[in-house]
Amino acid sequence: MGSGFHKGKFYSDLLLKGTLVCISSNKEHAMRRKAFPQAFTQKNLLEWESMIKRAVTVSIEKMREAGAEGKEVDILAGFTSMASGIIGEFCFGESFKSGEEEIHQIGENPNHDAVIKGIQSELLIPGGETLRNVPSYLQVLPLPILRLVLSSWSALKTPGKQQALKRDNLIQSTKHKTLLTKALAENEESLGLSDEVIVREAKAFIIAGTDTTAVTATYLVWAVLNHPEVKAKLQREVDSLPLDFSVAEVQSLPYLQLVITEMLRMYGSASGSLPRATPAGGKQIGEWFVPEGTEVSTQAYTLHHNPDIFEDPYLFRPERWEKRTPQMKEAYMPFAIGARGCIGQNLAQIELALSITAFLRKCPNARVASSMTDFDMEIEDNFVMSPKGHKCMVIL
Repeated sequence: MGSGFHKGKFYSDLLLKGTLVCISSNKEHAMRRKAFPQAFTQKNLLEWESMIKRAVTVSIEKMREAGAEGKEVDILAGFTSMASGIIGEFCFGESFKSGEEEIHQIGENPNHDAVIKGIQSELLIPGGETLRNVPSYLQVLPLPILRLVLSSWSALKTPGKQQALKRDNLIQSTKHKTLLTKALAENEESLGLSDEVIVREAKAFIIAGTDTTAVTATYLVWAVLNHPEVKAKLQREVDSLPLDFSVAEVQSLPYLQLVITEMLRMYGSASGSLPRATPAGGKQIGEWFVPEGTEVSTQAYTLHHNPDIFEDPYLFRPERWEKRTPQMKEAYMPFAIGARGCIGQNLAQIELALSITAFLRKCPNARVASSMTDFDMEIEDNFVMSPKGHKCMVIL
C-alpha cells in the first residue's frame, strides 16, 4: 500500500476496464472512488437491512420448498439468486427477478439469471462488447461463447432492463434511493462521470456483488456441514438469537465471526493473483531489485495457506483465530487491502452472516448430499474462483 505500484496489464485486458475494479492509475482510482464514499459504509448499508433480510429469508425458503421430501438442492444456485436479487435492489431499486415468486427454481436451474449472464458476457468474456454487434444470424455458428453473448444480450434488451441502466432513472428512482442514486445525487465528485461510466460501474457492481457472494456463501455452508463439531457449536450460537434478529445481533456473535474469517481464509472468492506493475525506477522487494514495469503479485490463496503463518493450513479450524498473531493479521487479505481493496466488503460480510444464520435456523438438519464428490468442491481458479462442479447439492 502506498508504494507506487499500479494494477498490471491483466486488468486492462478485462472488459471491466475503466471501472473501479480495473483502473490502473492509483490517482485516477482515488478520484473515481470519491463518487461512492458513503454508499458502502456499514451505516448506509443498515438502511437496507430489511431488504437484505427479506431477500435472504425468501431464498432460504425457496431452497426448503425445492428440497421437500428429501430432494437434493443446489445451494450455489440458491445463493446466486439471492445475491443477484440483493445487488439488483441496491443498484436499480428492483430485483432482476420481477418478484419474489420468480426466484430460480432452486435445484432445477443452476444457471444465472439471463441479465447477469448478459452483463458477464460483455464485461468478463474477452471480445464480449465486439461480439454483441455481430449479426444475429451468426448464432448458427457452433461457437458456444458467441451464442451466449448474443442470446444473453437479447435478454438484456427486454423492456425496463435497458431503461434501468439510464442515468436519469438511476438518479430519479421513484421507488427509493439506490446505492447509485445516493452516490450520484449526493457527491459533487460524481457529476463529472459520463452516462457510459455510470452504466459501466453499475454493471461492475452487479458482477462483483453476485458470483463472489454466492460462491463464498456456498463454501461457508459446505464447510460448516462438513465439520459436525463446528456446526454444533455454531448452531447453539445462532439458536440463541431472538426470533426477529438484527444484523447487529448476528454480527456480534463471536463464534460466527471466527467461522466466517476461517472460511474466507480457505475459500475467499478473490484468492488469485492481483497483478501489479513495478513503478518507474524499479523497486527493492526484500533482497531483490525488481526492474520497472515488471509484474509482481501478492496472491491471497498462497498467503492464506502458508504453513509458516497458519498451522495445518488446509484444515478448517475457526478456533485458530481466537489467538491471531501479527503475522496472521498481516497475511489475511480476502478482500485485498488498502484503497484498492473491495469497496463492497461490508455488504459481503452482512450477506454472509445473515445467510449462514438463516440457513441453520431454517434447516438445522441439513447435510451434504451423497452425490457430491470431493472434486465438485475443488477450487476452479478463475478471476473469481468457483467450485469445479459448479454446484453444491444439499439435503435440507
